[in-house]
Amino acid sequence: MNGVEIGAMYMGGADSGVKEFGIAAEAAGFDSVWTGDHLAHYIDGIAGLGILAGCTERVTIGSNVLVVPFRRPAVIAKALLTVAQSAGRRVVMGVGPGGDVPIEFAMAGADHSTRGRYTDEALDVIAGLWSGRPFSYAGEWNNFGDVVMEPVAGARPDVWIGGRSAAALRRAVLRGRGYNPYLVSPDQVAARYRELRTVATEVGVDLGRGFDFAATTFYVPGADAEDALQRGYGRVGFSGVSEQHFRRAYILGDVEDLRRGIDAYLAAGVRHLVVGCAPGAPRQLDAFVGAFTEILDEVRGTLGTPTVTNAPTEGTRSRP
Repeated sequence: MNGVEIGAMYMGGADSGVKEFGIAAEAAGFDSVWTGDHLAHYIDGIAGLGILAGCTERVTIGSNVLVVPFRRPAVIAKALLTVAQSAGRRVVMGVGPGGDVPIEFAMAGADHSTRGRYTDEALDVIAGLWSGRPFSYAGEWNNFGDVVMEPVAGARPDVWIGGRSAAALRRAVLRGRGYNPYLVSPDQVAARYRELRTVATEVGVDLGRGFDFAATTFYVPGADAEDALQRGYGRVGFSGVSEQHFRRAYILGDVEDLRRGIDAYLAAGVRHLVVGCAPGAPRQLDAFVGAFTEILDEVRGTLGTPTVTNAPTEGTRSRP
């Protein structure tokens, strides 16, 4: 990826659905629009991507992240090919094993204890089904032979890996085209990028120009950081988040606070920053979009060429 990209992530709320959010984000000049993936609240990730494919024209659209154990991999593979065909542009399938909402695993009939292994196997199955060639697989959950998933026009979706664990880093290196940790501070992002490159060196994978270094945070608008804290902290969408982590891993305040927050993530090496719109507050979408409209072009213009120490190295990505 060349330069810096800024994305907006839909997280629900009283003012708009994902269609309205996608239209507003594209009009404001964001480079990408994202959905989460939940069963008990917010939005289904695959349905959300379908809506974004239909209501936007230019932006990259992506999932952040699809919880893989909720579905069979063949279902995911076909659904994302269909979205990519409809969108006719870049689609990112951000994936992870989930686990933050255990009740959703019960709802899906998925095994919380095997979610990591299931995700790794599913990603291998999806890659094989997207190959356009006869594909067979014999694994723990998937057994079939000589299947060709009918190809569709256009490129296959990119696969980005979410998560903060050591297993997520290894999954990103071996099975992904990008890494997107969720709700981590700039310092934590820089540390995880260093760990990611260490893992890549150990397994002989070059993370070069073809690999996306991303991160996800939230922006809560306010007159200043304290006002934003009072507006945002404790809302249902942020339940379980400590005040210390809320201050460290979220961007809080006015437009200048937003600009400084973005700068900190980009200085940590982030080349695609996804910013979530805090859920539930009245007119939250208008405040969110309004703040970014003032600074998006400036952010791209001043930081379009990576110069920081933690930025990813150049080169061609290759696999062992």
